[in-house]
Amino acid sequence: MTKDLEKLAKSFNDLNKYEFGNVAIRALSQDDISTSVGALKQLASDFGNGADYEAFVDYTLSSEDGIKKASSVYGKKFREVIEGIQIGDLYGKRYNSILTSYLSGDNLSKAEKVLTDFKENTYGSIVKKYSQAEEILKSNTGNFTEDQKIEAKKTKDKYKSIVSLLNLLETAKYEELRPKAVKNSLKLQFNDYVDSLTRA
Repeated sequence: MTKDLEKLAKSFNDLNKYEFGNVAIRALSQDDISTSVGALKQLASDFGNGADYEAFVDYTLSSEDGIKKASSVYGKKFREVIEGIQIGDLYGKRYNSILTSYLSGDNLSKAEKVLTDFKENTYGSIVKKYSQAEEILKSNTGNFTEDQKIEAKKTKDKYKSIVSLLNLLETAKYEELRPKAVKNSLKLQFNDYVDSLTRA
């Protein structure tokens, strides 16, 4: 295996490893703390059982601050990994099955074309360029010239279709993983309920 293939394999391994960190932070951003807890429990479970697992779960689930901190840490790890992967690789290993489950025929071809048009770009470079362009366009500080705003508009228009598609794909992936997090959260709640009966 070449170094590039090894690096790509490691990136996808890490992406899978921190996947539920992304679910946790997304759930938390929607004020859904119970799903965030379930996602963190799954993340810890995927890391493996044992003393580390128990310590992680006990520390994380013991307070809202612990939940927020762990969600932030592992959500950030997920972002760091995905931002370094090229769109062509993400399409082949992450997005293809999502697209084919929602689209077919000409609609599938159109979405695939958007991905292939940006296949050499990393996820992070696309998001960064689009965000910077949006920031310039929204700015009322007077720090940007009219020419910079015109360029920012061109950049935003160039990346709008891929950013919209990436957002849809990541939302679909989140919704695919979310039920497992919800199930973990409900399991914890049921166990807490039974424990409260034995303490009463």
